[in-house]
Amino acid sequence: MDFESPKPKAKIIGPKPGLRYIYKTLELLSPETDEFDNKTRWTELHGRIKPFENINQLSDNVREVVRKFISKKVPLLSEKIPFVNKLDGRNLLNALANNWFEEIGEEVSGKRREVLLSVMAHMVKRIETTVYKKFISQANPEELKKIGIDASVKDLLVDVLEASIKADPLFIRFLAFSQLTPEAPSGIEPTSLVVPGVETPQTIASLFPHETHYISKKFSGIALKSESWINLPGGQIFKNYAIALSELFKEENTEEAAKKQDLVKRLYAELVKSEFPIIITPGVEGYYKEPYFDPELKISISSPDSRKEEEYFHGIQASMSDSLSELNVEEASERMKKRPIRVVDTIGAFGVNLIFNVTAQEDPVILMYLNEQIRACDKGFHSFISLIENSEEAFNKSEPDFMEKISRANTILHELSHSIFPEKSKEAKRLGEVPETSISEIGAEIFYRPLVPEILEKGGMAGTREQWAIGMLASSLQVLKDNFSGDPYYYAAVYSLNDLFEKGTVVFDGKKLKIIDFDLYYQVQKTAAKEVVALYRNPEMTESKAKNWITRKCRPNEHVNKLSAFLEKIPDSDKEEK
Repeated sequence: MDFESPKPKAKIIGPKPGLRYIYKTLELLSPETDEFDNKTRWTELHGRIKPFENINQLSDNVREVVRKFISKKVPLLSEKIPFVNKLDGRNLLNALANNWFEEIGEEVSGKRREVLLSVMAHMVKRIETTVYKKFISQANPEELKKIGIDASVKDLLVDVLEASIKADPLFIRFLAFSQLTPEAPSGIEPTSLVVPGVETPQTIASLFPHETHYISKKFSGIALKSESWINLPGGQIFKNYAIALSELFKEENTEEAAKKQDLVKRLYAELVKSEFPIIITPGVEGYYKEPYFDPELKISISSPDSRKEEEYFHGIQASMSDSLSELNVEEASERMKKRPIRVVDTIGAFGVNLIFNVTAQEDPVILMYLNEQIRACDKGFHSFISLIENSEEAFNKSEPDFMEKISRANTILHELSHSIFPEKSKEAKRLGEVPETSISEIGAEIFYRPLVPEILEKGGMAGTREQWAIGMLASSLQVLKDNFSGDPYYYAAVYSLNDLFEKGTVVFDGKKLKIIDFDLYYQVQKTAAKEVVALYRNPEMTESKAKNWITRKCRPNEHVNKLSAFLEKIPDSDKEEK
């Protein structure tokens, strides 16, 4: 396992598309024809939405309509685009409809075909967004209430979707830029993009003016039409935020862009903490071309169901922050306790979400995208629990809802764990930008695990030590299956599993796993967590040492390799929308 990735040769992106099959992707937008030769166009799909009771059901219904429409186009794409024919059809459908590119990641990651598949995913997102826009425009007051909004913000939501979808082509061009240019210079600002052959760094606006100026103009117009919602709680914050986004997306001076990026991040945090029903998540992290921020605009709604989840997570947060002495990191207690937690439902995930659609984020606030979490993790979680022999005794077969609750809590515990050594802390900076990305996820995945018994004792979560040990092991299996070698989450899963097998705490007979000793299980996880704490605290830590640690500690051992091969053969039939 080579942690270092090869550096691409410098290359300038041409003004016209260089993808051989790009125009064949338009097949996704062709009308659907039934046996009577009746045609249904993609702009008419909103009429197929089934009745719903809440925003989660609406989200599922819209996704089902779009998925069925494009599923009939995938065979035609396979005929017209040679490399598509080599991809598993079900995985390709998930990548395009659900933005689960991790299921085809190793086959396309870092290659031009990843850009082409992103174009296809954008076509699908365009269809889905049109379905949402037309439905919302025609929705009656009762339907709007079910999804958590009213008539005062109906037009605003449609306008925001229309503005934000342009982040898709912006990200696609950025993705091509990330593949065709060398590694960014050390110490460069996230808003200063270095282009070979160009003397001065560029901003996202100066490098991609067509897309950014469109977004800027749209958000400026949104801010000007604020009469119906300005007096709602958080209305003024939203208006200020829309103006800040508009200014950022047209700024061509790198120093000013850095200031405006900071303002956008600050106002975004204020918006999330407010009671305004619509939230727009901007790009605040860099994954594809560190340290540059990945272009992103993600549109979510705060609904009654999502607010109920927040109450449960606040109890977990309080108990976890009071349990940090278990790892001797109690200095992070107040920081963790003060982290805002919000739960929302996504109806438009644009930009980097085309190929990396996360279920939660932790910077600048902890935000869970509930419908994405349920779709990507919770619905299939019971199938991973069933792979663990002890689960039959620990769980009643009638407890799928509780299993899903453990899945969601695992995500929040992970995000809270990022508070222990924040990205800008001196400990994190010693690791170096690239390895810190991986070690941050490794730490977040392992830190909370030995704390679970004490969190349970404090009443922060429901369940038993045995149920949670099984649930956390199932989570590691899910992450291992869903991510490919070299991904930070893959490293995190491997690290959480290696020592459990080495110490004989967990065994695998080729078909099922079994936890032999639950007390030892938690002790092994505690030792692994303390090793990562020591890594952060080592005053002599360097980027080179951090890379070497990842190479040594996150290489799957013989047992994990065997398990990984087994998981690859298991069909994802229990994961939603297969």
